[in-house]
Amino acid sequence: MRAAPSLALEKELLNRRARVHVQRANSNIGMHQQHYGPAGAWAASSNQGTNKGSVLQATCVPQNDTGGDGMLSHLYYNQADAKSNSDRSRNAAECPGINSFSAKGSQTQSLAQSLAEMRPAEAIPVYVMLPLDTVNADGVFRYAYIPWFAQALQVLALSGVHGVAVDVWWCAVERAPRQYSWTGYRQLFEMVRGAGLKLQVVLSFHACGGNVGDLAQVPLPSWVLEAGQQDPDIFFTDRPRECGLGRRNKEYLSIWADDAPVLPAGPGAGSRSPLQAYGEFMAAFRDAFAGQLGSLVEEVVVGAGPCGELRYPSYVEANGWRFPGVGEFQCYDRRALASLAAAAAAAGRPEWGYAGPHDSGGYNSSPGDTGFFAPGGSWDTEYGSFFLNCRDGYSPILQLCEKHAVNLTLTCVEMCDAQHPSYALCGPEGLLRQIRAMAAKQQVTLSGENALPIFTPGAGAASSSRGSPSPGGGSSSSSAAPGEVQLLPAMRAFTFLRLGPEILQPDCHANWMRFMHRMLNERA
Repeated sequence: MRAAPSLALEKELLNRRARVHVQRANSNIGMHQQHYGPAGAWAASSNQGTNKGSVLQATCVPQNDTGGDGMLSHLYYNQADAKSNSDRSRNAAECPGINSFSAKGSQTQSLAQSLAEMRPAEAIPVYVMLPLDTVNADGVFRYAYIPWFAQALQVLALSGVHGVAVDVWWCAVERAPRQYSWTGYRQLFEMVRGAGLKLQVVLSFHACGGNVGDLAQVPLPSWVLEAGQQDPDIFFTDRPRECGLGRRNKEYLSIWADDAPVLPAGPGAGSRSPLQAYGEFMAAFRDAFAGQLGSLVEEVVVGAGPCGELRYPSYVEANGWRFPGVGEFQCYDRRALASLAAAAAAAGRPEWGYAGPHDSGGYNSSPGDTGFFAPGGSWDTEYGSFFLNCRDGYSPILQLCEKHAVNLTLTCVEMCDAQHPSYALCGPEGLLRQIRAMAAKQQVTLSGENALPIFTPGAGAASSSRGSPSPGGGSSSSSAAPGEVQLLPAMRAFTFLRLGPEILQPDCHANWMRFMHRMLNERA
């Protein structure tokens, strides 16, 4: 019997845009309820994170620190194992240097299970994110009959990977209001089960395309876009241009429209809010896969914004942004402006409520070229403090997670300060340490993932001790004080972006094996 959903908590989680993980879900309990057994079971993630089993550090190692070669590489390739000449030539064409994969079907599942039982207790579970178009915008499982994909799943299982992560696209499933089709995902899930892997499912309420690393085009559902034609202010909007209104961002619905009845509920059913649509989608997933929650499906992540991240679409390549431009504030849809006006009136400064900062520059401005972001700029004034609302945006998120015993996930764990030009003033290592320390203080567990798709042969084994493969040559050591990182709680899990046919190429495969050997065997 399913417990009644906690509607207040569901609304709070969605309003705060936390990406929600369901850990070790129990199939006989509703997915909206906050109990999934004694292990403490909702785990929400935002793009920050920690855990209590092993450590994923944000420190870099020299490229020649390759670590071990791994103990399982002899299991993987057997050039004489292709079923036919046509299979052999097709595999060779898709994966140069590799003719076929040796372990198949139940044999792979059995080996993967044995490896899982041998995995050190302190090892961090590693997930690998599948391609963005694994199930495409039409709901089709694209790799059902692509040889390299099944072979790659076997490579992952036999290398000690715990599971794979996949986007469950809103567009691919809810083709019409309240009409859900899970066919493509059911096919994928069965293939993953056959490989002996677990699943981290990402319920993705955003569009794909137009951002760094977006190699697929997956829009919002057509009926959502049609609603946007009737009310364009359901989308985030940047500052007005000379020609008129600001540009609408159709990657994600504006958080200021969360409670507005702007989406259709189906023929004759009236309207519903985005929060209601998200909740109904989650409930439909729970019902469709109830028998696999907690067994095959170990985590469910709920996307919370552009790219599934807890943020605004402030730096969009489709709008001309290029790194390291400051981006633009996304506060110009009518509901956002109404919220700003109400806050300004409540602060006794109604003149602050007409628009965002006038001197914040454009997408590709440098901080020093703007009046708002420059050292000593208007960000550091009473007005700036009002507009930005707070200096530390992570504390409220961590407090929410502590309140509900949920997990955070932080991206960019593969990045080093030295990989970025000094003028960009990027500090990913410091950001990771900051959030890890804050999460530890709040007793919130943290998971990590790399920010950009990486799989670079010859770039070194892992970019960090218990980190990820080097993203492409840059390396430096952490600027943390000696022992600082080691004293923080270990991360709960790590998700690697992203799987591709490269893993079947000898150089990449060897690099991957060294990485997994270190993840499974080294102590930080």
